[in-house]
Amino acid sequence: MENGLFNYSNSTKLNATRCKLEYFGSEYQKLFENYSLSDIYCIKDLNKTLFGTFSEHTYSFIILNLFPCKNKTNSSIICQPKENISYYLNGTFFSLQYQNINLAPKDYTNPKKNYWR
Repeated sequence: MENGLFNYSNSTKLNATRCKLEYFGSEYQKLFENYSLSDIYCIKDLNKTLFGTFSEHTYSFIILNLFPCKNKTNSSIICQPKENISYYLNGTFFSLQYQNINLAPKDYTNPKKNYWR
């Protein structure tokens, strides 16, 4: 307990897989059908809700850590030389698409508005 507040953290390792159009839900498939999904990865088996902001007592977030490949004697994976990895990663970027929800209190029939960010 710090300053009268409980500090609690929970971490879960998430795996990634190449995205497929059906991962985006029927209402958003049209948005992604013109994208080449062969170079896009999705978080596998993710059914989590992120909530809150850093200024609140309770919030959630995702931290993404990327590490270079390291050869291990007990692994069949052989890493490329560091120079090759740097060459291919130079100029690349990371982008995150996520669904957000706005509430429209004056829309009594459909107050929940989903959109992608």
